[in-house]
Amino acid sequence: MTLPNTVSEFSRKAAQEFLQTVVFVDDRIYENKSGTVHEPSSVTAPKQRKKVTKAEEKELLTVTSTENEEQLDEYSPHAVVNSFAKKKIICSLYQPDRRDKVTPKSEIFPLCIAADVVIVDWDLYGDRGEKALELIDGLINKAVTAVPEQLRLILVYTQEQNLVAIADEIFQKVTSSIGERFEPLREENGLAFHTENSRLSIIGKTGKERPGTPDEHIVAEKELANVVVNEFAKLASGLLHAVS
Repeated sequence: MTLPNTVSEFSRKAAQEFLQTVVFVDDRIYENKSGTVHEPSSVTAPKQRKKVTKAEEKELLTVTSTENEEQLDEYSPHAVVNSFAKKKIICSLYQPDRRDKVTPKSEIFPLCIAADVVIVDWDLYGDRGEKALELIDGLINKAVTAVPEQLRLILVYTQEQNLVAIADEIFQKVTSSIGERFEPLREENGLAFHTENSRLSIIGKTGKERPGTPDEHIVAEKELANVVVNEFAKLASGLLHAVS
């Protein structure tokens, strides 16, 4: 058994062993008619072609490789589930109906309350963050007022370009509910917040240019589990520093 060499490595290892459940909320998990999980289009085999020179062959391989990488980066809920499965963490995919509510009395809310981590897409059915904001506000309020003993990590996972604008909306909404207990973390460029027992971080999906956005806040789906472990380790270590 290999022991961690640093405090940060130990924190990540402890976080991974502690985490058990994740809920991933998105409006594109299932295909519209079939009800099956959406998967990226398969890579088709190249057609037979005439003999080419070495230079032409090299150029063709470069173009084909780039096209394959772009297809592999397409939206894939399976990539999300698999990233957590490798770490022995259960990930539940949840696609709410367009008409579903996200209040504490809704069907989705108890599921999110029971999970260690909630990952929610910002723009659900084109509502520009309305439901995500309501769900986030409810979860943080519940964590602070009713279950202070439970650690909770919330990730906003979005294709939107302006992550700072999302952070501003969340800050205004949650501080109007619980006040100064919801604090922005300056070292996280305003893209992460914490309370006594919760952490919220805003993460951008790959595929869009976001000048000035830190690399750690732009993540592919297959890397989500690594990000969750790191973010939860920051939550736990931050609480320990606050106590000491």
